[in-house]
Formats: sequence, C-alpha cells, structure tokens
Amino acid sequence: MRAEIFVTTGIQLPKEQLRFATVDGAGNTNQDLLLDPNPKKNLNISVHHPKLSISAGLPIVDRDEKAKGNSQVLDFRFKSKFGDILPDFYFLKYKGFEIKDELDGQRSLGFLTNVETLHFGGNLTYFTEKNFNSLPSGHAFYKDWQEARPEKEVNTSWTLSAGIDHLKVYGLPDQQRALSQLRGNSDFQTLSFRGGGVLQYFRKAFVFEGTFAAGPGLMRSETQNTLENYSFVINANIGFFVGVKVRDDLFLSLLGDIQAINGQVESTQFSNNLVNIEVALGKSF
Repeated sequence: MRAEIFVTTGIQLPKEQLRFATVDGAGNTNQDLLLDPNPKKNLNISVHHPKLSISAGLPIVDRDEKAKGNSQVLDFRFKSKFGDILPDFYFLKYKGFEIKDELDGQRSLGFLTNVETLHFGGNLTYFTEKNFNSLPSGHAFYKDWQEARPEKEVNTSWTLSAGIDHLKVYGLPDQQRALSQLRGNSDFQTLSFRGGGVLQYFRKAFVFEGTFAAGPGLMRSETQNTLENYSFVINANIGFFVGVKVRDDLFLSLLGDIQAINGQVESTQFSNNLVNIEVALGKSF
C-alpha cells in the first residue's frame, strides 16, 4: 500500500538579514549597517499531502532567553503541484534585531527589540523536464524518493520561475535616520523572474537535491518620509536537501535554503537575505 501522507518534524534555524549602506559620489561607503536577528531555534512541522504541503515553524524560546534579547520568529509555508507548475507561498515574521556596524568589523551597536519585519510572497516554478518531482512539490518528491530505482540515480531539469515578494520593516529607531531614505517604516515589493536548474542524485537509501536560480527583478520601495522609488535588483535562490532512509517509512534529512535580493533605493544600497537550515525526522503514513 502506497503512503498518502508524509510528515516531518525537526529543528529549524531561520535568519533574515537586512543590510543598508550609503555610498558617496566617489564610491566610498559612508555607512554600512546590518540588522541581524539571533533566534535560538524553531520547532518545524511539515505535512505533505498529495494535493498540498504545509509547513509551520514556531519559536522555542523561554522567558529568560527573551530577556537576553533573542529574536522571535514565525515561519509558515505552503506548496503544491499542478502538472509541471509548482506554486509556493510563504509568510514570515521576525521581531528583534541586533544592529551591527559593518565598517568596524561587525561591531555590535545593541539589540533593537521593537524592530519587526513582515515578509510574505510566492513563486510559480516551471520545470522543463516533464513529470519532474522536486522538493518544492512536497509529497511528490518524497513519494518519488520512496519509489526510486537504481536506473534513475540522476535527474536534472531546467527551471523558470516568477515571484512576488513583499517586505515591510517596522520601527527603525532614530539612530537609523542617518540612512537617508530609510526611516521609520519601510515597504519593499519585488517582482522577479529567475532561471536555473535542479539536480537530484538517488542511491539506495540516500538522496541529494541541489537547486540554483537567479534573475532580474523590479523593486518598488517607499518609506514614511520619502516618495515611492523603483529600481532593478538581482534575486537569487540556492537550496539543498540531503536525506537518508532509516527504513522505508522513516527518514532523516538536512535541508537549507537561501534567498537573496540585492538592489539600491536611491542613494542607499539594500540587501535582504533569507536563510533557513533544518534538521528533521520524517515518516510516511
């Protein structure tokens, strides 16, 4: 009997970094500040059904840890598969960032407990190889791994994707106002198009998947003190998955995902990096 549901649970190490730098007319960097959260960890649970995959990451933080200045993170993701088109959606919320001076060897300037980010968006990914099941397809990927045969050790496909990304930053304090256009609350919306590829390697109880995609995007930005601004950005995504089956219905996995958006808001260089590492135990039912 074939499994209909796959469930994974594990420890998630998420991070969202925001970097703002100002450059003068001669190309010299006047200021380079990094907003860097330091969450301890999340408990992540994923359920993969043939029609829909849902993932939720919830913070594991006690009262003493919060008092020391650790970030709070919520991480929700949804994905599915319709033929060769794979949609995925995400919703992330961070509260609490350490601010670092990158011009002075990442010197800490303190912990900003009231700074928050709200981040959500989605992608549509098309695989040029027909009936290709990659990790974003959730259930189909795990099912494919469960049924893999030696003659299918290596699979590859090119990918084309379009994505919409919305980031809102709340509560930048007064010391951030030296960053010219970026003050108080800021909004960033990005429409991007990426091309790339995916490689899978199956070997008995082992599987590896690596993905890469990059391309141009158009970012709209607006703060409470400036008019809207449009600029071109580069959006890149790198991911990997390593899994080992303990038995047919039980497996261990390590996965990582990095999304980077780099661009410029008038005279301020801006980058947003989303990093997610997860170690998990999975089971089919």
